[in-house]
Amino acid sequence: MAARSQAGFLNIDCGLPANSTYKSEINLDYVADSKFIKNGIIKQLPNINLPKIYQTLRYFPDHKRNCYGLPVTQGTNYLVRASFMYGNYDGSNMSPSFKLYLGVDLWETVTLQNATHMYWTEIFGSAVTGNMSVCLVNTSTGVPFISGLELRPLTGADGYKVNATSSLVTFQRIDVGGTEPVSKMETEKDTLEALGLGGRRSHGDSIEKRGLRKNGGIPTAGRAIRRRWSSSYYSKSRLTEKSDVYSFGVVLFELITGQNAVLIQGSQRVHNLDFAMPKIMSGDVASIVDPRLQGQYDINSVWKVAETAIACTAEKGITRPTMTEIVRELGEAIDMETDHQLHSKRQSTELDSRLLSISPALLDMDSFSHPSAR
Repeated sequence: MAARSQAGFLNIDCGLPANSTYKSEINLDYVADSKFIKNGIIKQLPNINLPKIYQTLRYFPDHKRNCYGLPVTQGTNYLVRASFMYGNYDGSNMSPSFKLYLGVDLWETVTLQNATHMYWTEIFGSAVTGNMSVCLVNTSTGVPFISGLELRPLTGADGYKVNATSSLVTFQRIDVGGTEPVSKMETEKDTLEALGLGGRRSHGDSIEKRGLRKNGGIPTAGRAIRRRWSSSYYSKSRLTEKSDVYSFGVVLFELITGQNAVLIQGSQRVHNLDFAMPKIMSGDVASIVDPRLQGQYDINSVWKVAETAIACTAEKGITRPTMTEIVRELGEAIDMETDHQLHSKRQSTELDSRLLSISPALLDMDSFSHPSAR
């Protein structure tokens, strides 16, 4: 790989001994993290068969907040990737959970499922100064640690409008039509291809679904907004009514299932649509309904909402309904549910009335059929 293609790249192997360096299998330069942070303790994991970046880590038993200071070019957009594998480095066999921040804004809540769970997360952010901080915050649910940090300047990704007030978080990458596993992006060319700005990958298009975070809103107070954008957004890099309809469809799936947009299933992160759609298409919509409803709903109303959600998330924007049509469909669903609740209440009232009407007779029979104390 020519040195030019690595311009602006920063690959940090956290926990590597101070001043150590090495080249990856594809000739990328990795350095130790000691130049970028002073706190924490480094640890070597015993399993040498792990990918190189997961063989060491740095953990932070002291201080609530520990930050890396990363040198960047002011005004440039970056992809920042953080990698984690617990590896039971402390012998407690208790996988931690902690919060990850880009500067002062929440990036991710890192939760490791088990000791061998290799977890990575990415964020697209803009450098507002010459230093970008990545911070690990102790939330009293385990000691924070990190295995690796990688930066990629996105000089060709101008269509992704990240800036000082917004950033994009990757929550799933899919190689559509691929026949072989695709490793995480390693070069700027791969990064741009995955963004849809550099042509096609050799094994299908890599589609990344991201969340838009607005600083100054709810996310700054500790929550990140995750949205599943439509494919038209990726191809044209702009939002339309149809892309908003798609996102509203995702919200409908969340309301039906009572689940977040992204579900944790073992070591995998599965999107709500991918969880719900197969069950709906097989006719088993009841199995995905929020269990907290305890069956107290009209199944036809649920079907109406589910069909609306499917229509909203259709692949082609031209086939998605308008918001006027959505309001009409949901209005019908509400009417169905209201009728169901009124019918159930009426049945309950009639049953209570019948019970009250026969209670005196039951009491008389009770006194008649039992001998007196005498």
